[in-house]
Amino acid sequence: MDRTNEQALDLFADLLEPCSEILSDDSILSMLNNNASKVKIAQAAIRDHKKAIVTILALLEGKDPSEYKVDIFLLPIKVLKFLNTKEVQELFPSQGQKIIRGSFGSATGNTEEKES
Repeated sequence: MDRTNEQALDLFADLLEPCSEILSDDSILSMLNNNASKVKIAQAAIRDHKKAIVTILALLEGKDPSEYKVDIFLLPIKVLKFLNTKEVQELFPSQGQKIIRGSFGSATGNTEEKES
């Protein structure tokens, strides 16, 4: 679904809270830092953050989260389609990168100061 810039920014703003809830969970962070499989991480996120997951799914479909109903037969297709998008693939850390609470930027970026 193509969105205008304004719609995309609004969607991103709405997704920040439920995504932050999941990504700030200590058990999820531990699994990410220990290179757990994406399936195990997804299982933990779904089990421990059902409301956030439903909110994310609803928002991505342009629906009201309070009225959204998960269709168990369509859910695997939606999740796989979502996880296989280039943008989402880039969000997952590579096996060589660790996620560290409070760090921002590329783990492989240059940290040396430039000379003026």
